[in-house]
Amino acid sequence: MQARTTVWRGLAVVLATAASGTVMTATSAASAQVRITPGPTISDFTATPSQLKDTGGSVRLTAKTTGATKCAISSNTAIKGLPTTIVCPGGHPGITVTVPGNTGSTVKSISFTMKAEAANGAYAAATLYVHVLPPAAQITSWTASTSTLSAAGGNVTLTGKVTRALTCVITASPNNVKGLPVSVPCTSGTVQKTVSLPAATSGTTNSWNFALTAAGLGGGAPTHVLTVSVKGKAPSVTAFSVSPTSLPSSGGTVTISITVADAYQCGFGYGWSGGSDPIGSSLPHTISCASGTYTYKVPFAADTTKSADTVVFTALVVSGGGTVTPKQTPTVVEAAS
Repeated sequence: MQARTTVWRGLAVVLATAASGTVMTATSAASAQVRITPGPTISDFTATPSQLKDTGGSVRLTAKTTGATKCAISSNTAIKGLPTTIVCPGGHPGITVTVPGNTGSTVKSISFTMKAEAANGAYAAATLYVHVLPPAAQITSWTASTSTLSAAGGNVTLTGKVTRALTCVITASPNNVKGLPVSVPCTSGTVQKTVSLPAATSGTTNSWNFALTAAGLGGGAPTHVLTVSVKGKAPSVTAFSVSPTSLPSSGGTVTISITVADAYQCGFGYGWSGGSDPIGSSLPHTISCASGTYTYKVPFAADTTKSADTVVFTALVVSGGGTVTPKQTPTVVEAAS
C-alpha cells in the first residue's frame, strides 16, 4: 500500500497504513515531516516435520518475527487448539499441534497460517503446508486361474486386487517365464497378466512361484506369493526282470533290473510262498530313477526248511504325472534244504 501524505495548514494529522505501519505527521509548516515505522515481518515459518505418515502426529510450528506483539495461528482443517493467538514480542513464536490421520487414497495437504500483528494494527501473514500420506498400498487378493497344469503346460492368468496402489510388479521364480518381471500401473485396483508355462520334459513336476508387490504414496504392501505347477510326464516301464531266477537252498544274491522313462522314483517289493521268507528287511526298497535301466541287488537267506521258497517281485514307478506298475512279474525259486 502506498503511503499518502496530506498537509493541512495549522493542523497536525497522523495517518497510518495497516499493511506497512508507515506513520506520517503533517505540521502547520509548508513542508511535511514523515516518520516511517516498519511493519511486522515473518521469516522462516517452518513445520517440523512437514510430512507425516497416515496416522498423523505432532507437528511443531515455528517462525521468526519482527515488530509484532501477537501472532495468530489458524488452519484449514479442524485441529484441536486452533485457531489461537500467542504473544510473540521475543520474535520466536512456536506452538505444537496434533495433525489428524489420513484414511483416504491421496496425500492430504493441511495449511497453517500465521498472522503477526503490530500494536498499531499493521500485520504480516505467511502460510505453509503439512502433508499427510495415505495408508500404505494393500493387496487384497492374488490368484491364478489354475494352480496345476498337465504335462503339456499352457497359459495361466494371474490376477491381483489392490487398494491405494500406483504401481504393481509381478515376478517369477525361477526367472524363466516370458514377459516377467513386469511393472504395470494399477490405480484401477486390478492387475492382471497371462503367462505361458512350458511343457514338462521329464517325469519331474516343475513349479513356479509368482510374486506380486504393490507400491503407493503411503508405502508398499507386503509381497504376496502363489505357486503354479506343471505336472511331470507320466512314467512308463519297458522291462522288468530278475537274474538269476533260481537259487540253491544255501541262498545267494539276485539282481532286479528295470527299464523306465520319465520317472523320478522306482520302488521294489515282493511276495513269497514256501517254507520261510528268504528276503527279510532288504525289501521293500526305493531308489531314484529317471529314464534308463536301473538295478538293485537282493540277498536271499538260506532255506532251512523242507519246502522250496518262491518269490515274486513287484515294482511301482512314480513321476509327477502319475504312477505305473510293470506288467512283468519276475520270479525266483529257492530250493528246499
